[in-house]
Amino acid sequence: MREQYHLTPVELSRFHRIRPFQNEALGFWSWVARSRGLDPKTVISESNGQQVRFTALPIGHGKVWCFPLPLKCKKKPVYAE
Repeated sequence: MREQYHLTPVELSRFHRIRPFQNEALGFWSWVARSRGLDPKTVISESNGQQVRFTALPIGHGKVWCFPLPLKCKKKPVYAE
């Protein structure tokens, strides 16, 4: 299971002002992810209108071994292929 995050009130306010078809969403999610040390390319979000939660992997996740349950990134064990 990937770790879940919630948007802060400031982020949520900015999220609701995003204009569709202006490519603002990509910039917004990049800003949110980088502020938490997450890789913006791995963001998966879910919104119910009032609350937005999302998951993402940490920056540098491809350089470490990630265990799936729960996802904890550590250095790759020497015995892993």
